[in-house]
Parts: sequence; C-alpha cells; structure tokens
Amino acid sequence: DELQVVLDPIEDDFGAYWGSIEHRQALQELSAWLMCVLFRALGYASVTASSLMEFVNHDLLCLCSLLRGLFAVRADDSSLPHDTSEIQGVALGALCGLTAPDLAFPRSDGSEGDIHEQ
Repeated sequence: DELQVVLDPIEDDFGAYWGSIEHRQALQELSAWLMCVLFRALGYASVTASSLMEFVNHDLLCLCSLLRGLFAVRADDSSLPHDTSEIQGVALGALCGLTAPDLAFPRSDGSEGDIHEQ
C-alpha cells in the first residue's frame, strides 16, 4: 500500500502522493526561511502589517501564502531557524494588523487621505 511518487506535475495532486507531501513541506520551509530573513532584516520590533504588505507589493494572496507556510511548520524542526516560534508570534501580530482600513482600502494614486475620501 505504498503511495507512489508522481514525477509529472500535471498528474500531481496535493495530498495524494508522497511527492506532494515532500513538495508541500519544502514550500513551507521555504516560506519560513524567507520570512525569517525578512524579519531579521527589518528587526522584529519593526515588523508590521504595512511593512509586510510593502514587501509583497500589496499582493494579499502572496502574503497569505507566505504566512500560511510559516504557520504550518513545526517550530521544533531542526531544519528551521532556532527562533521560529518567535517569528511565528511576530507574524501573528502583523497578521492581525491587516484589518487596518489603510491596508484594506489603499489609495490607487499613492496619495494620503481620509478613508471617507477613498
């Protein structure tokens, strides 16, 4: 009853083959390391929802994918940074800030203004 490894990406279905599990874990670890590098470059105290949105060029789907990968990894995994749990905590705080009106309704022309003007 071994699950087969699918080499053709067209036939690959997440969750159905061992190859998919390995791919998913690799992408999760990649997300964790990418966020680790970003958080260390910014400084943990400077990581905010707006700085994360700026990093992903206001692409919320990209940011949610990166954060999902970061939150999905186990903090005690030896292939991850030693401060993964701290990075996850900082990311959770920044994630909660994504509901700010300035991020939810950005001005398309880049100018500042009241939310009612938008």
